[in-house]
Amino acid sequence: MRWPMKIYRVTGESMEPTYSPGAILLGSGWVSSRPGRVAVLDSRACTRRTQSATGRNHIKRIRRIDQHGVWVEGDNAESSIDSRHVGYIGLEHIEAVIVKKIA
Repeated sequence: MRWPMKIYRVTGESMEPTYSPGAILLGSGWVSSRPGRVAVLDSRACTRRTQSATGRNHIKRIRRIDQHGVWVEGDNAESSIDSRHVGYIGLEHIEAVIVKKIA
């Protein structure tokens, strides 16, 4: 079972200028994933097949969902490891959808 709401802290620069490092976000596991929404991905989602998971979540924008899976990108392309590097991810890697910036 997913928690209905959970707090997340941004640690990297991949979502700037939308979310800066240190921003606190509220995510929901009950909100549907759709293009344009920002999602919290589990630690395995944006790792290359040759690397192990980092142990931390990733926050990325959903660009598209199709028969291949989910294409996600960080808003700051220069600082983001995302689908441009690892390809499509499975829908099962989406832990939550961001519903609000708290701080």
